[in-house]
Amino acid sequence: KCETGDIFEEGSAVLQEIDALGLGDVVPISAAHGEGFGELHNSLNQAADRIEKISGRHPLRESYSLNEKGDKIHSVEESGQESLKLSIVGRPNVGKSTLLNSLLGSQRALASPVPGTTRNTVTQSLQVLRKDNNEKSRRETDYRGNVDVELTDTAGIKRVKSVLRKETRLFGEVDTAAMAQALESIRRSNVTCLLVDATGSDIKDEDALSFESYDSNTKCTQARNILTSHDLRIAEYASAEGRPLIVLLNKWDQVPSDARRGLKMACATVFYDVISHQSRGVPILTTNALEKDTLRDIIPTALQLFKRWSTRVPTNRLNRWLQAVIAYKPPPSIGGKSISPKFITQTSTRPPTFSINVSRGYDLPKSYERFLINSLRAEFSYHGIPIRVNFRSPPNPYSPRNTRNKSSRRKGSSKRR
Repeated sequence: KCETGDIFEEGSAVLQEIDALGLGDVVPISAAHGEGFGELHNSLNQAADRIEKISGRHPLRESYSLNEKGDKIHSVEESGQESLKLSIVGRPNVGKSTLLNSLLGSQRALASPVPGTTRNTVTQSLQVLRKDNNEKSRRETDYRGNVDVELTDTAGIKRVKSVLRKETRLFGEVDTAAMAQALESIRRSNVTCLLVDATGSDIKDEDALSFESYDSNTKCTQARNILTSHDLRIAEYASAEGRPLIVLLNKWDQVPSDARRGLKMACATVFYDVISHQSRGVPILTTNALEKDTLRDIIPTALQLFKRWSTRVPTNRLNRWLQAVIAYKPPPSIGGKSISPKFITQTSTRPPTFSINVSRGYDLPKSYERFLINSLRAEFSYHGIPIRVNFRSPPNPYSPRNTRNKSSRRKGSSKRR
């Protein structure tokens, strides 16, 4: 904001006073008027030249880092790999900021037992190195070179629908804006981590699960003690936005050992029932945000989901699968007329979207549509990833409507002649 005064003039008293402090080169700029950027560019080049003399690399010309042996490791951008955007979401006071600090290895976010401490989203970069360079032992989750991961800590989310409607009467304008930023981070992320407090502390009666199907299901009894309706709404929102989901049961060390297996199975059953129409096989990991050893599976699992989320399946492979599925279980006949899926192709990725051309697709039963989607998910390992399948029915040229249109066009053309 140096657009006023004579600060840009040579021998300015203000510049001399600042330069006397010995803090380094003083460059006045005006972002509004675009002044001083030439001097700033020259100062950056001079500083980069000094860094090159000391470290042997120019930070503005090369994009690589050095490993422990001193070898060059090129960055993700140079090797053509995209950084993974991982957002950490959940209810207030479940350990999201603590998890971010543990993954980064430093205190970057303010962690407090008081709910509502985090208001704005905090994004930090984490670089993951491949430890094994053996091609045969590389797993599906490994990438060539380094992998840049953007971790985003968000505010606690409650009442997803109210936040989407921008209703401020429940939580106020500040908390509503903070939760809206958290939902926006889900839309911008590649993979979403839903953090759940495994101890079930601070759960109010109005937030408890109120689905009647869970009351009669004995497998879900334990999950009612730690899961709330807010957790399920967040999972539904992430799945509706097409983002892969990872469920993290935090504070797992405080759960009794004899109740851990049943609790994990109960949570898996609840999430399967809630988002089964979007994504099946959501991975559920047990963590303790204060112990870094329990967090080693988060990044590899996220990378695995991100890779499958971005994969495009060849069309010939999809059609071979479609023909095999139809031969194994053909679609039922409706009104004595057969229904036949003809062709399938993948139209887009992130999320994987497929289009199936079906003759008389409007008569295809919903049960058979679910059968095709489940078979597609199992065949191409889309477990835990939302997929979209569009069933298209091409127009019938022999239908009365199309025949009437053709005859009218012919009559019009003969009249014009």
